[in-house]
Amino acid sequence: MKRLLVLFTAFLVAASAQARDYGQQGAVWPVIEPDLLQQIHARLQHLEASGETARLGEELKRRTIARVNRPAPVEGVSLADATRRWTFDPTITVQQDIRDDKGRVIIARGTRVNPLDTVHLREPLVFLDGDDPAQIEWASKRYAATGAKFILVGGAPLEHMKARQRRFFFDQGRHSREALRHRPCACHCRTAGPPAHCHRTGDQARRREAIMILNSPFLAKRWLALFASILMFAATALPAVASSGPGRCTGKFVNPITDICWSCLFPISIGGLKIWPSSRPDTDNPALPVCLCGLRPGIAMGFWEPVRLADVSMKPWCFVNLGGLKLDPGFDIGFKSMAGPSAVGGAAQYNSQWHIHWYAYPLIYWMEIVADFLCLESGSIDILYITEIDPLWQDSELTAIINPEAVLFANPLALAACAADCVTATAKLPSDALFWCAGCQGTMYPLNGNVSATIGHVQASRLALARFAYKLHRELVAWGTMGGKGLCGKYLMPVMRKQQYRFQATNPNPQTKGRYACAPIGASTTFMSAGQVYPAIGEDMGYLVWRKRNCCAL
Repeated sequence: MKRLLVLFTAFLVAASAQARDYGQQGAVWPVIEPDLLQQIHARLQHLEASGETARLGEELKRRTIARVNRPAPVEGVSLADATRRWTFDPTITVQQDIRDDKGRVIIARGTRVNPLDTVHLREPLVFLDGDDPAQIEWASKRYAATGAKFILVGGAPLEHMKARQRRFFFDQGRHSREALRHRPCACHCRTAGPPAHCHRTGDQARRREAIMILNSPFLAKRWLALFASILMFAATALPAVASSGPGRCTGKFVNPITDICWSCLFPISIGGLKIWPSSRPDTDNPALPVCLCGLRPGIAMGFWEPVRLADVSMKPWCFVNLGGLKLDPGFDIGFKSMAGPSAVGGAAQYNSQWHIHWYAYPLIYWMEIVADFLCLESGSIDILYITEIDPLWQDSELTAIINPEAVLFANPLALAACAADCVTATAKLPSDALFWCAGCQGTMYPLNGNVSATIGHVQASRLALARFAYKLHRELVAWGTMGGKGLCGKYLMPVMRKQQYRFQATNPNPQTKGRYACAPIGASTTFMSAGQVYPAIGEDMGYLVWRKRNCCAL
């Protein structure tokens, strides 16, 4: 091998020594390569003139209304027909030391935490098929005197809300297929007594009931994902409250020509070389320009892609990026605006509660802007998730079940480390090692829309959106796409890497220019708050989510 390397080097030296300049032979012309941004703009203008942009916007609106009224049913959850019991404990064990930005251990390896030591399910969680009238009738009578939470695996939650004047929720992530397998099923909590059990009883198959009693002895960490999926859509079911609805929903449709920061697509890289550079910071890319996925070779590409659209509003059922569309479920689920010391009797901080709507928005693929790039996010535009039927999103006690480690980070050292994350996120990129921090916005915990340290609409809405993205990763709904692990496909990323995302404002005032037009998670909002809030008429926020993608392209 060494001899071959020596001969190859000698050949290169000899070839360079014999090289000659023969000058220009014949006519030559400069290389003319169309600018990528000019190509994108030309394509968008064509779509705008043909009416395609408006048609796609209306199609998203139509799909959203249909999906909200009737979410996709959970497949594979059959009718219960036998008694079943199982034992469960949500205790987790820290597998390695967790350190702050200065290397100090803030949580030691081996630390164990059980969320049931702090919180417990106060009311039954009842999983039902909304298309089976017998199940709905049985549950309504069986739990009439309780505050049970009805979670549907099929059917129309808004229709039931209006008809029965109580809250209904939905398993949007279809996790009950793995966690429950049968319905109806009811989960009860107990933090003391005999070991946990879940059983189904009853005299008819349509009226069988499952009871889960959760206990605190240490069992296995692997059951945390199971419990998280069971609880993911649980929350308090309250009787209807007769009150007027919240303020008018504001917003506008996103115009791909004027409202998108297309320079956020850059930098584009091949291996470690940036072929389309950018002043915006980029994540680390694989060093080699070539890659191999199985037996298929390719080129290691890296780029930023707009893949999701998000409404972030304190008003329920307000679809900001759909022109300020407001749906009426026929039942008031409550509305809480931003509150501060003067409003709550001397509290030390402002607080706010936000709802989020998450859309599939593969804009480049959807518009066929770059038709020959195989690494693009494909699929159609659609609504993927709404937090109004995931009331766990605004219940911090129940949220502790899916993020039990939040208790561990409620200490001065962990909170102080977030100041360092603020600096790095603003100057370059957030620190993925400080995964519990959201930079200048605050902390990632709890993974819900309750922001207890609200500075303003921009800071609080971006923090709520970051927490929501982290929640999707924790529930294994969102996956990793960046780095060498993403070259051959998406991979599990239960602890979200913050560097994978950029958020660009689309409502009320689109940000399309400047270094912070699509800032990373945790960057200071000082550079992006101007013109983003209009009192009374412009307090509903919209964002375009850019995601880093590394892939092995043919």
